[in-house]
Amino acid sequence: MSQASANIRKLLIESISDERAALVKIHDSGPGLTPETREKLFSPFYTTKPEGMGMGLSICRSIVTAHGGSITANSLQGAGTTFEFTIPAKTEPG
Repeated sequence: MSQASANIRKLLIESISDERAALVKIHDSGPGLTPETREKLFSPFYTTKPEGMGMGLSICRSIVTAHGGSITANSLQGAGTTFEFTIPAKTEPG
């Protein structure tokens, strides 16, 4: 979102849970993702930032999948990006 002017930057975070799973959605008002970026987004060492390491989303995906969840990114160029991740609810042994 650093490319968006300060007066139009918006970030919406939504969470929903039930007895099966938790869903978290994060939507920004940034410029969206190019098709090339969407394809490589969760790859280690891929970054769009001049000083980025490209590890953040790769690590996020590793953590989420290690807990049995999934993470996705949906984007329309010029209309922001929405990241969604789900984590299954903890089940009691028994």
